[in-house]
Amino acid sequence: MALLQLKKKTGEKKVKNVTAKQASFDFVKASKEFENSRIGDIERSRLIAWRIAGASMACFVMSAVAIMLMTPLKQTVPYVVRIDNNTGATDIVTTLNDAKSNYGDEVSKFFAAQYVRLIEGYDWYTLQSQVNQAMMFSDANMQSQLQKKYAMPTAPHKLYKNNQRVNVKINNVSIIDPKGILQVRFTTTVEPMNGGTYNVQSNTISPEPQVTNHIATIGYDYVNVPTLDDVRLVNPLGFTVKTYRVDDDASIQKPTAPAGAQPTPAATTQSGAM
Repeated sequence: MALLQLKKKTGEKKVKNVTAKQASFDFVKASKEFENSRIGDIERSRLIAWRIAGASMACFVMSAVAIMLMTPLKQTVPYVVRIDNNTGATDIVTTLNDAKSNYGDEVSKFFAAQYVRLIEGYDWYTLQSQVNQAMMFSDANMQSQLQKKYAMPTAPHKLYKNNQRVNVKINNVSIIDPKGILQVRFTTTVEPMNGGTYNVQSNTISPEPQVTNHIATIGYDYVNVPTLDDVRLVNPLGFTVKTYRVDDDASIQKPTAPAGAQPTPAATTQSGAM
């Protein structure tokens, strides 16, 4: 009997007595562990949310940039085509908006038009100034050709003298090659220095001004900026004409001279090999 009681006692589990203080401590500890686990879950959720928000913002920014880059490709650009009612010549009217146009091209057009006025225009009283300025815009070959032009018997000052003048009107300047070729359409008008005689009955001027249309093809380049003040005031950027050729503008019908009218010598032009 004593042996059975001993075995029973050894088979029973020992129950540890927990005090109220220890139970309270265990409860607080478990609560803190639970709170820490919940805070960790919240922090991880917040980190994932920020990552998703950042990725969404990056996608939005890239989409906006892509739209901005693609918008000019789909933009409709209107062109205004101008037609001369008298000659029928057409050209495209361009503007310089938002500084998007190439100002270098516009400056080259300006100098090309100025060069044509100097070469093709004639006035007895300003001829020397015209020649001097034309030389400042010409390279060595063109300067040599200009000297030959004014030494020939058909030179403007030998034909027109102080009796007639040649006015030049620039109709259009186009860029043929951005690397250095321009085309200038212009009209020359040869008229008497005194303006001619006006006939009230026939409403005409005698002698009648002779109007011709031409196309000048100019090869140019920008060389070193001039160092001399007198040259810099005329050609500040070093615009230099290397070749110059003038042809009749076949696209414009020449006006027919009235019967019995005497033709007036046309303006002479100097050509360079293109």
